[in-house]
Amino acid sequence: MLLLRRLPLLLALALPVATVPARAAESDHALPGMSLPLKPVLRKQSPQLQQRLQSLLAGLQATPPLADPRGVSVHPGLAITQDPELPLTRASARIHLLPINAADRATVIDRKTGRYQGVGEGNDIEVLVNDASQLQLDLARPDSLFYEPWRVGEIAGLPLYQVGGAMPVLLIEAPGRPLWLRLTVGEYLERLVREGGILAGQARQYAAGLTPEALSQPACVATRMRQLVGDCQGPNATYHVRLNPAYLNPRRPDAIQLMTVKVDSMRLYTTLERHRREHPSTPLSQALAAMEAYDWRQVLAWLE
Repeated sequence: MLLLRRLPLLLALALPVATVPARAAESDHALPGMSLPLKPVLRKQSPQLQQRLQSLLAGLQATPPLADPRGVSVHPGLAITQDPELPLTRASARIHLLPINAADRATVIDRKTGRYQGVGEGNDIEVLVNDASQLQLDLARPDSLFYEPWRVGEIAGLPLYQVGGAMPVLLIEAPGRPLWLRLTVGEYLERLVREGGILAGQARQYAAGLTPEALSQPACVATRMRQLVGDCQGPNATYHVRLNPAYLNPRRPDAIQLMTVKVDSMRLYTTLERHRREHPSTPLSQALAAMEAYDWRQVLAWLE
């Protein structure tokens, strides 16, 4: 169970603040943090999308790790834009967590509540809508071939994928409609022939020697020299995939059709659990805990 990613700092609020002196006797991890409200986005073109994402951000802030933040301050943000290449509205909803450091001169405290605002480097929970870039897939290139990311776990029954060495990505796709399709060996070889080049002749000759059953098998990345198609055996097989041409509905540009979630961090996936055990109060650990505590199944009803 793991996850997440990044966000603009929406720190401006009309709060009475004062510079805080160092308090060496009190652990920064125990200090109460501010939890700022979301500043209005006021986008008239997609009011339902905005309302739903505001509800999602409020839900993340209400999870046990963030409902009464300690050691971090919580800063939500929301941006809604038009996709530059597709008839789709994209959005980025973020929860930015900043670590509290009472000794830092930039630290401020709300005199009314006694809560601190974090400073320095933090971590984000980033939710992207109608944008597959966290999975290194480009929705504007439906004819391109991609590598299927490795599935490494799940949250609330939804799949987590590992992309490169970064944090795992939670994929929330429309029920019963996959975002990508695996290519068969025959489809992959046909693609090589169609694209021409030095592999076209080899692909044509190789396909001619295969049975219909072999051509209908999934195509994986070759792992040996001079091999055109891998055999998909073993846990590290990587499948060739293409985007599902029937996935996106251009007639519903403001609808939520796809959602991905990630916590931003350069920490390797293999060292993540150790970090969480040893440093449970860091922004990274609390971001992951909040992501795992939120019931992502409830947003499935929003997807169209």
